[in-house]
Amino acid sequence: MCGTVVLKDADVLQSFCKDGLTLLSIMVVTSIDEVHKHLSHSSRHTRQEALKAFGQMAPKGNRGAIAAVSALLNDDASEVRICALETLASIALDSDDRAIYAAASCLKDVRADVRCAAAEALIQLAPAGHKDSMLALVGCLSDQEQSVRAAAIRRISEWIPKGNTDAIRAVMMHLKNERSEVRRAGLRALAQIAEEGDEDSIEAASALIEDRDNSVRHDVLFVFSRLLPDVQTRHVAVAVARLTHGRTEVRLGALKALTKMALQGNSHVIIALSAVLKNQEGTFRLQALKALLKAAPNGSKHALEAVGSCLWDQNAEVRLAALQVLAQMARGGEDEAMALLGACLEHSDRVIRQKAREALGHLIPAEEERAVVVAAAGLEHGSAQRKRACWGELALMVSRGNQQAVGMIAKLMAGSENDKIQQALEMLSQSSPIKNDKVLELVFSQTMHSDIEVRRMALVAIGSLSPPGHRGAIEVVSRALEDASADVRLEAGNTMAKIAPRDDLNVLGALVQHLNHKRQEVRSLALKVLSQVASTGCQKAISEASTMLEDHDSRVRQEAMKALNKLAPEGHENLAIVAPSVQQAIFAGSSRLMHRKLSAPSVLRQAGQRVGQHDMSESLDKQLEWNECKAMSLEATAYRAKSSFLVERSLQNAPPSHRKTNRVFNDIVMCAGFGEGCRNS
Repeated sequence: MCGTVVLKDADVLQSFCKDGLTLLSIMVVTSIDEVHKHLSHSSRHTRQEALKAFGQMAPKGNRGAIAAVSALLNDDASEVRICALETLASIALDSDDRAIYAAASCLKDVRADVRCAAAEALIQLAPAGHKDSMLALVGCLSDQEQSVRAAAIRRISEWIPKGNTDAIRAVMMHLKNERSEVRRAGLRALAQIAEEGDEDSIEAASALIEDRDNSVRHDVLFVFSRLLPDVQTRHVAVAVARLTHGRTEVRLGALKALTKMALQGNSHVIIALSAVLKNQEGTFRLQALKALLKAAPNGSKHALEAVGSCLWDQNAEVRLAALQVLAQMARGGEDEAMALLGACLEHSDRVIRQKAREALGHLIPAEEERAVVVAAAGLEHGSAQRKRACWGELALMVSRGNQQAVGMIAKLMAGSENDKIQQALEMLSQSSPIKNDKVLELVFSQTMHSDIEVRRMALVAIGSLSPPGHRGAIEVVSRALEDASADVRLEAGNTMAKIAPRDDLNVLGALVQHLNHKRQEVRSLALKVLSQVASTGCQKAISEASTMLEDHDSRVRQEAMKALNKLAPEGHENLAIVAPSVQQAIFAGSSRLMHRKLSAPSVLRQAGQRVGQHDMSESLDKQLEWNECKAMSLEATAYRAKSSFLVERSLQNAPPSHRKTNRVFNDIVMCAGFGEGCRNS
């Protein structure tokens, strides 16, 4: 429109310019329907312009609009197809599968520029990590045109997340392509999406280290520089790659390079040579064994594993060389090397067995120590008959006090087989006390085992192995007093009595804590152990046991009375400490039968009247309760009566000035406690 006039196609614009004006304001009004019609115009240029306008006007995500634009992806003109891809990327919503697959289909277009545009549109439409889109994009690495391959590498580095395993596997497939340009594209892409240190990617690139194309070999080094930024690690990786994938002369050169790097202190060489020993042919394994001995003369975890695998090599020459290397490594006295050498004693190869014995003879001149290694090897690698014999040999050595045998058996407990652990603990229980903390810790750890019998036998072994008063042993055994199993608790009490010094304050303190335990069986056991580890007259033990005479559980009170009979026997000088508590025990044992509060003699009188009676109307629980009260009262009263009698006799022999006694005390003690003979106070 020009002003208010609607222009027609035949109108000349100059006719609307008045007074020589050269500028004319025109408003163009268009509709989406009109633009849609022009998408099918015969003119290539019109279709392109219509697509551009359509991209600005069409509602985003509109299915009809997307379908209309997608139809032009098959247009005869490549410019229109490119424009359609750009428009599709602008009007489609993210993750629109129809648009994604429409764009992906253009990656196979006959024109390279269209394929490049399709790659660009694809990363705009698909979310990061969209598997099908990734695979389609990676497929462009094998495109015939270098421009498409370059565009694919750029888009891969920008869009595919680093470390995506699906994409990495797809890229690796291109490293095996017959065309060198495809292999190069794959290496470049791999360097972009693989993470540093990715072993699979490094291994895949290593296969091309000796590629026939020089450019590919350069690209392999580029991949190594990206994935292995550490120079020493990268040099080792290159050498291993050449050793693994190179020609014979290249491999020998790489092996020499590794040996040189080992002598220069490159720690990564050991791992590399270990890998060579596991995978290479016999000739190179022999060379690698020599190099490994120079790199790790005292052995290492990786080195020993690799040498160990060669001990069972099919090639007898390799087996013998591995044994010779192992014997050299074992000179440092490392346990792993010695164990591996001992395993050779049970080897199926007679020559290996013989050479292993000779090597052990040089390494371990002491016959007793060598016998332990031989027996341990038999247990680990021998036949069933051989294992039984070795158990017997070790048991005999342990009983004779062989400390190496004790240590070796302790190591056997590190496994998960309960039978073997129990057998080892049984042997250790025959040993005399040791000072090897490592062995003791291994035994201590078995007190936490899930198997009850293992825990019990560990306590038996602790009783034999632990020196008296060993703090760690006392803590472990004290904890076992609370074990859920009665057998384990009982064994813990016996063990504590063996290893605890008399009247040791630490032991007594630990037992006092158990006296406050919520479980009755723990308190009872603690009282029993207390009477075993405290000497007669130990005031702390007597005081704590006296307190337990007032425990709410009858079984604990009875155990406390037994403990006091041991700790403060009748006539002992510390009897005065116990007397009040015994008196309270009499009342505590009897007062539960009373319905009202009576005097002390009355309590004893009623208790005496009930002795021997049997009331059939009482329930079983009441009868058991009465029996407990009766036993407690009788035991406590008898104890007190005997003690008081001895006190009276000592007073009669004393001078008159020392014969004063407490009348109330004597009234309570001397009353018969049963029947009418008890006097009222």
